[in-house]
Amino acid sequence: MARPLTRPALYRPVRVAERTIPERSRTRRSSRVAVFWRRRTPLVIGYVLLIGGAIVFLMPIFWMVSTALKPSADIFAIPIKWFPVDPQFSNFVDAWRQGPFPQYFYNSVIVALCATVASVLVSGFAGYALAKLDFYGKKFVFLGCFWGSSAR
Repeated sequence: MARPLTRPALYRPVRVAERTIPERSRTRRSSRVAVFWRRRTPLVIGYVLLIGGAIVFLMPIFWMVSTALKPSADIFAIPIKWFPVDPQFSNFVDAWRQGPFPQYFYNSVIVALCATVASVLVSGFAGYALAKLDFYGKKFVFLGCFWGSSAR
């Protein structure tokens, strides 16, 4: 019965004409570490880029909320104060009372609802036509709709 090898044959010394060929200089551990980092490096770079992109895209939202809570004197202060020292939630109440914000809000809701209903109706009719009817240029129209919807 053959004895199980503890190491692969590649790493065992080979005897040739009374001379021993030395083992490979790299150990198995160092090659495992190299493989680990070779696989992980793209992931680490990807996550660093994603985190950087998230910071870039979330920064304006943070700036907007921070500015909304600052007193009027701190809004244009140099150097920039990222965190308001004493947040003033009364700014929201003042803004709501100074202008006709209920009317503005109502107008925005009406416009958004009309645009959504129109988009759903047109998309439904176009989808039906693309699914059920055969006509010249159907693939071109489908690709145009697909590219147009993904470009938003």
